Amino acid sequence: MMNKSKSEYTNVLIVGGGIAGLATAKSLISNNIPCMIIEAQDYIGGRVKTVVTSDKVPIDYGAQFIHGEDGNIVYEICKKINCISNNNENQYELFLTSNGEKVDVETGKQFWKIRDNILNKTKAMETENTTFREFLCENYNTELSHLISDDITRNALIEWFIKFEEEDSGCDTLDNLSLSEFRFLEILKGNYMNTLKYGFQPFIDYLSSTISKDQIRLNFEVIQVEYKTRHHILLVRVKDLINKKIKKIFCDHLVWTTSIGYLKENFTKIFATESKLIKQKLLCIERFGFGTMNKILLIYRADADFWSDNIIGINLLQLSTSPLKLSNDQMNFLNDHQIDFNKAQTILDAIIYARCSIDVHMITFGIGGPAALLVEDINETILSRLCHDVLSHYLKIENKEQNRPISAFKSEWRKNRFIRGSYSFRSTNSVRNDQDALREPYKPDGIPRILFAGEATHQRFFSTIHGAFESGLEAAQSIVKLNK
Repeated sequence: MMNKSKSEYTNVLIVGGGIAGLATAKSLISNNIPCMIIEAQDYIGGRVKTVVTSDKVPIDYGAQFIHGEDGNIVYEICKKINCISNNNENQYELFLTSNGEKVDVETGKQFWKIRDNILNKTKAMETENTTFREFLCENYNTELSHLISDDITRNALIEWFIKFEEEDSGCDTLDNLSLSEFRFLEILKGNYMNTLKYGFQPFIDYLSSTISKDQIRLNFEVIQVEYKTRHHILLVRVKDLINKKIKKIFCDHLVWTTSIGYLKENFTKIFATESKLIKQKLLCIERFGFGTMNKILLIYRADADFWSDNIIGINLLQLSTSPLKLSNDQMNFLNDHQIDFNKAQTILDAIIYARCSIDVHMITFGIGGPAALLVEDINETILSRLCHDVLSHYLKIENKEQNRPISAFKSEWRKNRFIRGSYSFRSTNSVRNDQDALREPYKPDGIPRILFAGEATHQRFFSTIHGAFESGLEAAQSIVKLNK
């Protein structure tokens, strides 16, 4: 037998302390199976990251919503621990145009119903006989013609939904998104954008409540995984990112839960000794799409006079006849800070909505497409000015001290070398069995030794928190069955 006494040993090693990793650990612990989480970052949660500001405001840099309610295990848990924000029937969204007009609230609700109907039509799209963008443009033009007679406004709304889908799917352009594969994404019934009172931190606390501190190793990066044929065991080399030392951990099973973005850059290096595993999974990893969506978050004073507690979202339609262009004042400001005008304009064009927090005076701007990467190289002062200026234009906010943001924050998911983006999507290069191939355990001796989990591995709920959670439970149950 191999002498494990000189190194650490655990039955199951879980790589990644995000939702999938935490769900795996919680399930294994409830079944009395020893496990350990290795996390390269200095926090658990992965792409679910809540930080409390100096103003004691919880902000979610990553996932912000629970998508759907019926059959959503994450929604059920958050409901149980009483952390879902209390919505009321008086809350609504605004659709505003760049020329100062406001779309009737009830008409705005019809827009979302039309979106649901159009996305449901993708279920019948079995072949790529048109691009996703062309499909949406054609269907939105048909559906919206009954509601909006003005061509300019209708075209602006169609372009708005195009940008919204690009951001919601995490892709730079809808030309990269597979229409025939998108149909397998299941959107659960119920509110599509459930928010949380204190961010996602209570949910993370719930998942980690049964995991002891010595079962979580923060700031440790896996650098190599090797299966030892003679001893039927995995040797995992990890690097202590604080002390810069290499350590060895032996385990019977390994559950890999990192993002597809990280796997794309590191898979062949980490599993260099496992040629059969590389052959089994490399192509499907390369075919997966993995894009970036970033956030800019502005916190306002409690006495900001433009604020309405009933407005939960502001959707901004830029008309071709009144496009938002950098003003002379903005260009002088950008010039003082040595910011390229074209980059700033790209960010302006990407600001299509603002989500208003129910419990605090905070507005979140989601930035997708190429602008998401530009945001990472521009500081919060500049971004705050750009976002607030856009908001002021649409809402006609008076320029006075009480209405200006008091602090600003942004996410940088592409720069994070342990994640490299936001979430997965089914690209035009994807094939139907890619998720099955990624999820298929590696069995070098006929026993599942290396399992893969995470949002990208879920067949129906990819790119969602509940998909990540369920994938972790599934991986854990596979191991539980082996130990019975």
